[in-house]
Amino acid sequence: MRAEDFLVYKLCLKIALSQIFNYFIQTCIIINTIILSLDRHPISKKEEEVHVYFHNILASIFLVELLIKILGLGFRTYWKELFNRFDCVIVLLSAVDMLVTYGL
Repeated sequence: MRAEDFLVYKLCLKIALSQIFNYFIQTCIIINTIILSLDRHPISKKEEEVHVYFHNILASIFLVELLIKILGLGFRTYWKELFNRFDCVIVLLSAVDMLVTYGL
C-alpha cells in the first residue's frame, strides 16, 4: 500500500498546500515575533506568565505544522527545501526546551 492511499496523508497534504494554512502560520510567526520583541528586563511576573503562555501555544502550533508538512509532503520532499530544514531545527529545539522546562 502506498502512502497516497492513506486518508491521513491526503488530509495532511491538502492542509499543507492550503493557502489558508500558510496564512495562518505566517500570522502566528508575526504574533510570535511581536511577543518576543516585548520581552525586557525587568518584567513583572504576570507579564512573564503571559509571554510563556503564548510561547507554549505558538510552539505547539509550529510543531503541529511541522508534523502536517512532513506527513503530507513526505520527509524527502519536505527536507529538500532549505527553509524547511531551518524551520525543523527551530521547532525541534523549541520542543526540547519545552520538554526540559516542564519535564514532560
